[in-house]
Amino acid sequence: DRSVGLWRPAELFFLQNETTGCFTVDGVVVQTTITSETDISEAALTVSFVLHHWCQGEEVANVMIYAASHAFGRVVQAVNMTSTETERRITFTAESNDALLLNNPSYWWPWQMGGQAMHTLRVGVDGGQQLAQVDFGIRQVEKKLEAPYDQVQFYINKKPLQGRGGGWTPDVFLRNNESKLAMQLQMVRDMNL
Repeated sequence: DRSVGLWRPAELFFLQNETTGCFTVDGVVVQTTITSETDISEAALTVSFVLHHWCQGEEVANVMIYAASHAFGRVVQAVNMTSTETERRITFTAESNDALLLNNPSYWWPWQMGGQAMHTLRVGVDGGQQLAQVDFGIRQVEKKLEAPYDQVQFYINKKPLQGRGGGWTPDVFLRNNESKLAMQLQMVRDMNL
């Protein structure tokens, strides 16, 4: 039943090498906030991640950390850490970086509502050291309780989304099969669920 040992992918972290130096990044998140209740032509992005500093005893002074994407360009922030500090959450907001305030962005939509525009985000240390690369969609997901029965209504980019589906469980013996999963998801899509 595969309930012993490792059964999911393992990740290896190198404490220091010539590619990343003393830094690694994890938990990269891009959050979208549509600035108007009635108009989706403007969206503010917030980019957030945890920066790890692995070189013990070294102080970090004015290291320039960047986040770059074709969706918004490049934003940079100076980071200072004490010699005992091993990690810090780094956040880029639209309030402090005008580039993260987007006009008429290419939104990600559920497949029945529009296209699935994806963007690539690169995070690194100024001077060419790239620490992470992730793909993201510009989308705001909300849920609200609607009257009269406090039913949950989901919204994608301020548009209501009616969820349709049923119960489904993947292989309980955790035998991952990419082609089988792709076929199952295509069948769900073909049923308009």
